[in-house]
Amino acid sequence: MPNQIRELSDQLDGQANDPFRSSDKSTQKVNRADQPTVLMAAIAAATIGALMYNMLPIYLGSIEASKSLVSSQTGLIGTAFFLGFNVAGISAFAWIRRFNWRTVSLASLPVLLLSLFLCVWLSAFPALLVGTVVCGVAFGINYTIGSVIVGDSSRPERWYGFKVAFESLAGAVLILLLPLTAAGQFGFAGTAAAMAVCIAVLLPLLLFLPATWEKSSSADMPNVSDKLGADRHAVVDRTAITSATLSLLMLFASLSAMWAFAERMGSIAGFDQTSVDTLLAITLISGISGSVLIAALGDSVNTVKAYTIAVVLVVIALICLSINSNFLLYAVGNCLYMFAWAAGTPLAMAEISRLDLDGRYVALVAPAIGIGGMIGPGIAGWLLQIASVTAVFVYVASTAVASGILMLMAARLSKMHKPATLDVL
Repeated sequence: MPNQIRELSDQLDGQANDPFRSSDKSTQKVNRADQPTVLMAAIAAATIGALMYNMLPIYLGSIEASKSLVSSQTGLIGTAFFLGFNVAGISAFAWIRRFNWRTVSLASLPVLLLSLFLCVWLSAFPALLVGTVVCGVAFGINYTIGSVIVGDSSRPERWYGFKVAFESLAGAVLILLLPLTAAGQFGFAGTAAAMAVCIAVLLPLLLFLPATWEKSSSADMPNVSDKLGADRHAVVDRTAITSATLSLLMLFASLSAMWAFAERMGSIAGFDQTSVDTLLAITLISGISGSVLIAALGDSVNTVKAYTIAVVLVVIALICLSINSNFLLYAVGNCLYMFAWAAGTPLAMAEISRLDLDGRYVALVAPAIGIGGMIGPGIAGWLLQIASVTAVFVYVASTAVASGILMLMAARLSKMHKPATLDVL
């Protein structure tokens, strides 16, 4: 009996010292980020946020034709979008846990739509640049909010997989259907209208976005609560998070180069243009299947091992693409690298989320994607101009392997840091 009394006393003392730990086990298992309505709202916000990114080739092509721009001006508009998108993501490190997510998201949409349609009505190139920057900020805000909420869920691999799948699906539907609808006959105005319709369809789901929360208080997360106790702001292994974030950046710097010039590479190889265009649509579907597979596997998959497999698939894809006289291998190569890209992205995001006990660093996935997406096509275009397709393949392979190494480093640094963190606490 004395031993039982002593054990009960110890349990009560532990709960008194840790106000964030509840004695009700059912309460401990509640994670607000796992609620279906919250997850649907987060995925809707991220899908809106990724809409212009996924439609950028169509957006830039239509605005160039509509406004009679030269290629250099069109390139600057693409850069303007990424500038705004990256500013939103980088600045989110300061505001993401402080402001009401629902209010910020809903307030950004009127600004987004107004800027988008000002770009339709105005012809002055400086105005187009400013309008595109503002659009980029608004898109980036929604993408960041959605990504952070999904990262707070108990199964980030699964929900990041669904998030990437829905983002890709929305972009693919618009890209494939736009030429077949009336909107496709109105050039840039039709493109802007199609994007506005997509935003309007997803808008009601944003009403279910939560206000905000601290990551350590949004759920019962044993790996956090056991180490933090009453301290919500534990020492975060910034080195491991930085390595994982750079891995995501390098993944996009690698594979965005392939996607940007996939059609041109098919033309250089002498393949039929209609066959190449059809293949690109199939490639998008292949990408969606990659993210859906990660969603189906969920937290049963070993993130780092699966990411390594994705990098190996990229190398195999490049070998297939290097045999440019065979259309079948060209098709297999395109589908493989898109599959690996779509599978690797949610895996990298999930690893960043898992390492980020603070809950702010996961906001940096948006600028990592944006910066990587800016670097890749620029370098690939330069290499095609001064060298050859083979040089692009070497660049893509090198950056993909570097991405895999950085992810392995993040896992190793995390394991090295864990004992030290426990000793400090």
